[in-house]
Amino acid sequence: MNNKNKIGVVISRFQTPELHHAHNWLLDMAVNKSETVVVFLGSHPIPSTKRNPLDFQTRKYMVEEYFKEVGQENYYIFEIKDHPSDHVWSKRIDDSLLSLFPDKKITLYDGRDGFSRYYHGTLNVEVLDIKNADDISATKLRNLVKPLPSKDFREGMIYSANLAYHKISAATDIVCWKKVDNDVLILLGQKRHSPGVLRFPGGMVDLKDDSYKSGAQRELLEETDILVSIENFEYIGDFKVNDWRGCDSNQYFTTFYAAKYESGKPASKDDLVNVGWNTVESLNKNTDILAPEHRKLYSAFTTWIKKNNI
Repeated sequence: MNNKNKIGVVISRFQTPELHHAHNWLLDMAVNKSETVVVFLGSHPIPSTKRNPLDFQTRKYMVEEYFKEVGQENYYIFEIKDHPSDHVWSKRIDDSLLSLFPDKKITLYDGRDGFSRYYHGTLNVEVLDIKNADDISATKLRNLVKPLPSKDFREGMIYSANLAYHKISAATDIVCWKKVDNDVLILLGQKRHSPGVLRFPGGMVDLKDDSYKSGAQRELLEETDILVSIENFEYIGDFKVNDWRGCDSNQYFTTFYAAKYESGKPASKDDLVNVGWNTVESLNKNTDILAPEHRKLYSAFTTWIKKNNI
């Protein structure tokens, strides 16, 4: 077979510990049909995520090992960043290839359900029917990775952690309040890890929550057994919280809501204990009884009740 002036292109993420047989099939096809092979490694804009744990350089090493094993000397390995527009992404691929190989025949090789579903360029695409490809799941292969008692494994974990973006952990806190005669009462409890101080109900926002407000409604119910209608939650503010779990790469922010009590008897649930009503008057005399990271939340609440003439 005369492969002179033929360029074979493979576009994939290769987010697996090693190349599986579908990867090898595509690469073998490109090698067997081409003089020069080009590999584009797709990259997510956020590094070191669960679906995209391997950075470009790590995957480049893996593909280079393959080329060395099969004796392929003419190859290029490029990174192609994800883009919200498939048309822009496709044009970047075309422009790169046509600028490098203006007078050569270029063929893009793909398997079923691969990149070609999103490709809108002008170059020739050959979709291959890879045997047993349906049995392969990159997600399952990643989930099979287990810790190993080796320096290389530990170094890899450290390298991956260094790649990761800083994280913002989104929380929500709630001041459930009611007015009895002229007193404003608020619902407070204690966390098991901090039994000596009072704090507002609250917790981390879940992916299943529709909004911060719905997360606040859920947290209040989970921790105090009090259900408040969503329309009775009012935004007070959002704050950076000096949470004990925070670190240089992971900071906590909370969205703070006032929820007007409707009915029900408070009960200690989840990790909030000793839930009960406390008067604003008594708390104003001794704010030290509040958890340090919740004192600015309390201050925001007292400003809010004055503003609303409560």
